[in-house]
Amino acid sequence: MFDIGFWELAIIGIVALLVIGPERMPEMVRTIGQWAGQFQRLISTLKREIEAETRSDEYKLLNKEFLNEDKKFKAMVRQATRDEDVLPEGEIKKGESVQHLKERED
Repeated sequence: MFDIGFWELAIIGIVALLVIGPERMPEMVRTIGQWAGQFQRLISTLKREIEAETRSDEYKLLNKEFLNEDKKFKAMVRQATRDEDVLPEGEIKKGESVQHLKERED
């Protein structure tokens, strides 16, 4: 991430040991570790929130597409129903039985 190698870390550790002293060094390392852990948790939380928001936007788009297709389908059904009511003579309308058709012919 920061492109720090082993030797750079070793030099930083030696300088920190000389400046801070061996008594306070474990406490400082523990504190730095806690900060690093908090930072990692913060980054992972932000990442999850961004992914959730992205998924939410995708679902909104898919829902919009679905609703558009639903409207088209309902319009097709309405049109088919209208066309069925205006059938040429001699054809059976929806819900009409063959017996009603014979009675209509007589």
